[in-house]
Amino acid sequence: RELEPDARGLLLMGYLTRAIEEEGKLRHFKVKKFSVDLRQRAERIIESINTRSVKREPPSDRTKLIEAVMEFAVDMKPIQFVMYWGKGVKDSPDGAEEQALNFLLKMDEKIRSVYPKGSEFTFILTDTHARLNGFPEEGIQAYFNSIRRMANTQGIRTMAMSDLAKLDEKLLKMRAKTTEVPTEIKDILLHASEKHSQNYTPDMGALYYYIQNQIEKVAVEARFSKSIFLTYSSSAQNRLFPSELPIVYIYPVVKGKTEKPWFTGDPLASHRTHP
Repeated sequence: RELEPDARGLLLMGYLTRAIEEEGKLRHFKVKKFSVDLRQRAERIIESINTRSVKREPPSDRTKLIEAVMEFAVDMKPIQFVMYWGKGVKDSPDGAEEQALNFLLKMDEKIRSVYPKGSEFTFILTDTHARLNGFPEEGIQAYFNSIRRMANTQGIRTMAMSDLAKLDEKLLKMRAKTTEVPTEIKDILLHASEKHSQNYTPDMGALYYYIQNQIEKVAVEARFSKSIFLTYSSSAQNRLFPSELPIVYIYPVVKGKTEKPWFTGDPLASHRTHP
């Protein structure tokens, strides 16, 4: 099939088609053209943050990441990142949260240096995890309200995980009868549950947490299907993340330090692994 040249006069390397049918007849045919230049632009955007000072490890799927970035770049839209933001024992943010937010802004500056539209971030505040762990509701609300204010001041959007997937402990207990934590992540979750699950034994806390994550990641994939998932965790925890999204692993503030900002000041912080 012969295609018309790109409006920018660029060499085509591929295209996506979308057909919209009305009353059984083809009424509209839209072609998005991906050029060699567009792919190179996506590569430059990725490389701007694929540095030792930012990345904790290489992205989960570079091909999927390139395709996601191209989808934004072809329409000249900001690159969309979504990430979980958790809660530890503290009920008020300290300097760690501010440093982490500033780190994300610097990450955006790196992207803007090669792509003027830059990037946008959305925090999913994991209130469901905090409740599952047994933290008092007053403290949960106080901490996350503070994070909302801090994030909004920096132009970062926020939403509660409970608005995507409710915490239903009766459902967790029912599914626990037929669910097992995968071997590759079992030790990680058991160790974390032992340190901070206030409601359940380590075994049950790990199992409920795993099941809740499987429910949540489906909801996140549906709501943020075009976004890139950003995390402070490593690929060892990929079972907990939205697998349909490309994943980028970053440091919270500086290279080599992986302590999440919500665990700073927590005497058990070094043992925490999930938001």
